Amino acid sequence: ILQALSNFCIYTKDERSSCYLIQKFLVDSGIYFDVMDYISQCSLSDDPFLFETSLSSCFHLLTTMCYNFTNFKKRLYTYLDDLLEVKVALPDLARLFYVLFRGHEIDLKVKDFQVKKMMQIIASPETPTEGKTEMLKAVQALIKLEDFDFFIERNQSLAMKFFTETQNLFCDYLVGHEEAKIAQRKDLLSLPVDKDGDQDLCLLLSITNFIATCASGRNKPIITISKSLYSLEELLEHLLNPSVPIKRKSVFLFFLVTVYVSSDEEIKAAFTQAESKMWELLKEIEHAIVALIDVLKRFNLQDLLFIHPALSSSHSMLYYSQSEIVAVERGSRKEIGEGLLVFAFNGVFTLLRSCYKADVFSERHQDVSFSISKALQELKEYLPDYCTGIHQLKMFYLTLVHATTTGSEGDNRAVLLKSLSTRSEHVAAFRESPDDDLNNSFQSYVARCKSAYEDDSSCAANACTQYTHTSPGMKKLVHTFSSAQRNGGDSLL
Repeated sequence: ILQALSNFCIYTKDERSSCYLIQKFLVDSGIYFDVMDYISQCSLSDDPFLFETSLSSCFHLLTTMCYNFTNFKKRLYTYLDDLLEVKVALPDLARLFYVLFRGHEIDLKVKDFQVKKMMQIIASPETPTEGKTEMLKAVQALIKLEDFDFFIERNQSLAMKFFTETQNLFCDYLVGHEEAKIAQRKDLLSLPVDKDGDQDLCLLLSITNFIATCASGRNKPIITISKSLYSLEELLEHLLNPSVPIKRKSVFLFFLVTVYVSSDEEIKAAFTQAESKMWELLKEIEHAIVALIDVLKRFNLQDLLFIHPALSSSHSMLYYSQSEIVAVERGSRKEIGEGLLVFAFNGVFTLLRSCYKADVFSERHQDVSFSISKALQELKEYLPDYCTGIHQLKMFYLTLVHATTTGSEGDNRAVLLKSLSTRSEHVAAFRESPDDDLNNSFQSYVARCKSAYEDDSSCAANACTQYTHTSPGMKKLVHTFSSAQRNGGDSLL
């Protein structure tokens, strides 16, 4: 029955096709109350593992009810403490948490002890490896507000703090600079593609992605800790290893661009420290872009499923969701297509943009610069059709502007707008790009005020002050926002 109800909530396995009427009926009829009561009774029994299958079905139903249903997420959040006490069916519970937290203001409400409890679940020896992997993914969802492309520094710091406190309990054998551990990581990453489900491999990729996500937004203290976990030399070795499938490389490329090359100074330092390998990496990236063009040329738009909305920015690309990312329906093209797209959005464009901004292409490497620029020019004819979020489109567009040696910025902009002519919402958002900085600044300002207000209202003024922008537009928005608060407009928070 629970499985049947779950199936009613979505038309297909794609959560974008959720059925709001069915979801609302299940909420209004009180069925979810019965489900929560059952979960509580099972978790309090002497042997809750007897109910593992039914609890798994309960979590799956609640997950499908959360899809695109903000009001239900708010209701379910009130049960978070109870759900954190459940000891069985942890992989499905973690998937529920992931959907509950992802892209929602709940991320700003989660308390310190709740984040700590999730990390304790991960560290527990009773938690299966799959449960650890999925729970790390859920904690990652707390770090970023997808709708605003905004990282929550408080949650980043909390997650990294509790990770460093517990890592010796659950992943000490995977993390560290010892030669034996480096060799083990290399062996895991070199496993054949049909071993993608290996639990240790999935956990390694999840940990790597988790650390990089915590360090995103140029969080310097966390970046320092992250560098102690992976050296630049090891990252480049994995990225240049032909035995490592490109889907796995995407996680390490994300780590590289987040931790080691997030500024002009850092990328120049990386080229100074490992010049030959960095140039090898750029040549490999050129080959990857050419291969991606070949894949996109060979298939019509109908042959590819759009990249999952949850993965609409580079920082959200999670390796262990590859089945949801993109599917090329024929043979080995599935592996090639999904791997290359994730690789591109996970760090290729960010790295290339940084390289061009830092002007690392000297005269003797102009051939590499020209080849990459030429490949990007050709890619712009195909890639925008597979950008489901404005963040992806902007990421590619900005890279193209920095890399292009022929054609004006206006010409490149026109090409991208034309390719999105059937998606009016994306076109409108892209045309508004001159205001993006102001909008992003204000959204960050509001999110920080909200976080401070809910944690400790006495700190709200200080938290808001540090986000005050000097532009007239920002000052006007802040003044309006502050006036609304003084006049009882707490709903703005």
